[in-house]
Amino acid sequence: MEILTHNLAEVVRWVGQQPGLAILVSAGAYLFLLLLVAWTMLRCIRMTRLQARLLRGADGATLERMLLEHVDGSAALKSDITAAAEANARNLGTLQQCLQRIGIVRYDAYGDVGGSQSFSIALLDASGSGIVVTGLHGRNDMRMYAKPIVAGASTLVLTDEERQAISESRPGGPVITDDNALAVSGNLSGGRRR
Repeated sequence: MEILTHNLAEVVRWVGQQPGLAILVSAGAYLFLLLLVAWTMLRCIRMTRLQARLLRGADGATLERMLLEHVDGSAALKSDITAAAEANARNLGTLQQCLQRIGIVRYDAYGDVGGSQSFSIALLDASGSGIVVTGLHGRNDMRMYAKPIVAGASTLVLTDEERQAISESRPGGPVITDDNALAVSGNLSGGRRR
């Protein structure tokens, strides 16, 4: 406290000795403070305008309303995603039962007919269940047989060709084989035999 009293006494003594200079220093300090206040006010006005523009939003809506609409939209989107995930799970179960695995074996069923016109085709789902169809081509007739398949096996007796068609069935496309052990995999249009 003594230091403050001593410094104040020095300032009063200096003002008493040089009053003109003291007025000039006071006026300079006042002008500096006036400019500082004016600059601060201009920044406040500018920030108020920017804040009003931000809070008003692009279409005149308030920021609060825009945020609430965003939250509502997010909740609706989450609900849609949940519904899509549930539908996907149901579809996956259904797709497991769709025709997915195909195997084809071509062969000569009878010694007097050539060209591998007879066939056995396995049409199976993901679990290996479905049917195997056999077509036996003879010189004078054509016979077709269908046998049920459950998990890769049948309650009926299967021929070697039918078992081969089942074992060669795979997702995505057929495998065509004949007596000469020629195998063509891929889709039928790309792997046709002549």
